Amino acid sequence: MADLSLTLRPANASRSPAIEKLDEHAFGPGRFTRSAYRLREGVEPDYSLSFVARVGTLLVGASRVTPIFCGDSRRCCLDR
Repeated sequence: MADLSLTLRPANASRSPAIEKLDEHAFGPGRFTRSAYRLREGVEPDYSLSFVARVGTLLVGASRVTPIFCGDSRRCCLDR
């Protein structure tokens, strides 16, 4: 029997094309109209807080945390 366990790994810039392809498949072309995508435009994810999920070699999920800007102040949504 094949090993189908879920593996979590840190995300990094080299995984972005695969994550974009997964997002395209999961959410379709309308994903760019969502507020979350508008807020992320032009801002790199905080890779220390971002992860990808794989089953074997197949990418099955991704969580990317993106810093947000409030006026001139840059903060991560997880900052307190």
